[in-house]
Amino acid sequence: MRQMEQRIIFLEGELQVIKKEKWIVYFQKGRDNQIIALKEELERKDAEVEACEQKLREVVSGYDISDALRDIKEYRDEKLQAQRTIQDLTQELNRLSDQMEDLLSENTYLRELAQVPDNYGIIQDVFFPVISKTKCL
Repeated sequence: MRQMEQRIIFLEGELQVIKKEKWIVYFQKGRDNQIIALKEELERKDAEVEACEQKLREVVSGYDISDALRDIKEYRDEKLQAQRTIQDLTQELNRLSDQMEDLLSENTYLRELAQVPDNYGIIQDVFFPVISKTKCL
């Protein structure tokens, strides 16, 4: 009977070892599947990178340094022209603002000479909203 118990204990130990080995094999197969999946994904990504590089080569093949320099010069010239236009418009706005201030001052002076109230015949809030005394750049 003692031998039988020892044999059962031994077989249970063997069973535990087999279960562990089976789990290790199962785990290893899962790892192998993950490795295979990662390798496949890497191959797909490599193909995508190659396709992007090919597209880039096709796009760049007709575009050399002289083209790039020409484009840069065109963009610079456009920017300078836009800056000049802004400067011209700002000066014109300042000139017109000065004229308007002169006309308002003259109007005020003539009204004072004629002793006509500021609001006589004009609704100032409608025609002359608050005018800022600050200048544009």
